[in-house]
Amino acid sequence: MKEPKYDLIDLFSGAGGLSNGFIQTDRFNVVAAVEINKSAQQTFIKNHDNNSSIILKELQSNDSDITKIDFTKLNFNPEKTVVVGGPPCQGFSNANRQKNYLISGNNQLVKEFVRAIRDIKP
Repeated sequence: MKEPKYDLIDLFSGAGGLSNGFIQTDRFNVVAAVEINKSAQQTFIKNHDNNSSIILKELQSNDSDITKIDFTKLNFNPEKTVVVGGPPCQGFSNANRQKNYLISGNNQLVKEFVRAIRDIKP
């Protein structure tokens, strides 16, 4: 019996290494990615069949900025969707112990990752 394939959304996708690993299992199809860095976007596109439409962008700014994307307006099937990603963790890292402030701008991006999960409901 053939195992089902799942749709994969890659947040903070970078060049696409994480989603590429999922593709190699032959159980996932990458349907969307969010990455604000334009160079990383270009590499992601090359690593994923040159499919530029895979990058989610906010309509008005045309940026792939997770803080501006309304995931509630996207049509993903929660029963067959998986969300992965690598939100920045520098604000939580022990390497940042010398910093005197508790809240890093990067910490807010982790909250955006959680918001995406909440709205997509995979």
